[in-house]
Amino acid sequence: MNKKNILIISYQYPPTVGGAGIVARDTARLLHQNYNVTVVTLDKGHKIEEAFTVIQAKTLWPFRFVGMWQTLKRLDLEEFDNILVNDTGASLVAALYFPKQIQKNCWVYLHGSEPENIYLKPELMMRVLRFNRKYTALLHNSKTVIAVSEYMKQKFIRLTELTNLENKITVITNGIDNQVFSRFDSDLRKKHNIPSTSKIMLSVSRLTPQKGYMRKLRIFKKLTKKHSLFWIVIGSGAFSKELQTAIDKETLQDSVLILSGLKREQLVEYYSNSDLFWLLSEYDESFGLVYLEASFCGCPVIGNNKGGVPFIISNGQNGFIVDLHDDDAALLTIENALYKDVFTPQKVVENVSRFSLQKTREKLEKCL
Repeated sequence: MNKKNILIISYQYPPTVGGAGIVARDTARLLHQNYNVTVVTLDKGHKIEEAFTVIQAKTLWPFRFVGMWQTLKRLDLEEFDNILVNDTGASLVAALYFPKQIQKNCWVYLHGSEPENIYLKPELMMRVLRFNRKYTALLHNSKTVIAVSEYMKQKFIRLTELTNLENKITVITNGIDNQVFSRFDSDLRKKHNIPSTSKIMLSVSRLTPQKGYMRKLRIFKKLTKKHSLFWIVIGSGAFSKELQTAIDKETLQDSVLILSGLKREQLVEYYSNSDLFWLLSEYDESFGLVYLEASFCGCPVIGNNKGGVPFIISNGQNGFIVDLHDDDAALLTIENALYKDVFTPQKVVENVSRFSLQKTREKLEKCL
């Protein structure tokens, strides 16, 4: 039997930072095992090596959709059994250029900001192109619409009022590969000269104010007055200098370390050997892969009661949810997680097993 041909279109793709890009790569790698996979993404000046075909489209901002279409139309789109339209940029191309017959072979992903960026607060170009109407038509014509979390599905219906699409939207979370994200013992304290008595707290994200770093710094300073702690922050972004300045101002430079340039696979060592992962994001995170990555490595997690985070953190099982505005309550919860032996690595891992890559594969293949 001939393998089905799958095309994945995504503006984002690693090493470019972004959750949508990770979903594109993980889905491609997952489907490559049983299907012929081709990925078309933007050319960001870096080489992409995969076991499947990756085509990088040379584009020019702000008309990237034109360059992407110039690349795509060189392919015979009718040869693909399914076309995965992974992010908003890819949806723009599909909505503007794909004939209805091709749109019927599309899966359209909802990652998080589609309601805001397409319907509520679209940029000028989106308004000029009347993208919201064309995007709605694409959703109706598509084979299926995939939301990356139950929260994302509910949010999309609520904000767009497209209730007639509710039954068409399937929830498929991006699974975690437990062959990659699993316990890996190493001595982080020796590696980074961390005192042996210190508990290690970890954060991994883009460094932006909206990821809650100033709030975490306030809480961390209070915690260090009572406990021996060390905080490792992994990420990069325009906010990194401001964050380091704030750390220095609070004289916490000997207790906080900012690392950048790590590959996703390198995070395993840090997840596995930290005592607590915390990310108090102020965004409406549609899913939050980092919380799951940490959990699969046996590290308990702390997150805000906001967005899709409560869908993946079970209080007392793999972590705790804290209130967005109550620092004192969050501090007590963190102390509880760190010092009262609430969690074991096995308990944390078992709680998130439903988010395994195998579960994702099963749901994807039902859509094919």
